[in-house]
Amino acid sequence: DGLTLAQVIPQFFCSLRFWLICGSLMGLTILWDFLLLVPMYLQDTLHLTEAQASRAASAFPLGSLISVLAGGFVFDKLNRRTTAWVMAGLLTVAAGCLLSFPMLASLSLPEPAAAMAPLVLLFVFGICVSPCYYIPCSVFSIDFGGPHSGFLVSILDAVGFAATATFYYFGGSLIKTAGWNTFIGTLATICAASAVATFLFMHRHARKSQKG
Repeated sequence: DGLTLAQVIPQFFCSLRFWLICGSLMGLTILWDFLLLVPMYLQDTLHLTEAQASRAASAFPLGSLISVLAGGFVFDKLNRRTTAWVMAGLLTVAAGCLLSFPMLASLSLPEPAAAMAPLVLLFVFGICVSPCYYIPCSVFSIDFGGPHSGFLVSILDAVGFAATATFYYFGGSLIKTAGWNTFIGTLATICAASAVATFLFMHRHARKSQKG
């Protein structure tokens, strides 16, 4: 409060919490945009039709819708330290969902199960990723950014979009040279790294909130 934007920007960049949430959002934005490749992945690996792949992909935003509404309510009931563990747990489950996809291709499931299994995994994936993407960033931006919270959100979003653009620019060649399994494994690794960054951010944010 009372500081100009020019005075605030150095404080943003000198904050460890800022860099931790940047790391978290870089990974989460990449995970979110995996939805763009899901239909192609399901058609290539599980040999679903275009309609089946599209229906399966719709499970991700449906899970996101439910979890964002429920997550906001639950977040208000939990203390910050507990939330840190919950967020880390959700992203661990999300990583598990990603690692389950290559297993589906090796199971040679019959058609009904082959269409239903990715739908369930994407639904759970949406439930796990969405609150971690939206809630910590929003709360931090309001608490830390104050009157400049809008600009802080813009910076964080820009960092996330830059990471996504870079990753998917090279992601196509990764799929072509190493295959879908390597690509999915890379996403799972990014998810695990985001879980660590999100946990450390929420844990530090809890300490700062208690001191404040």
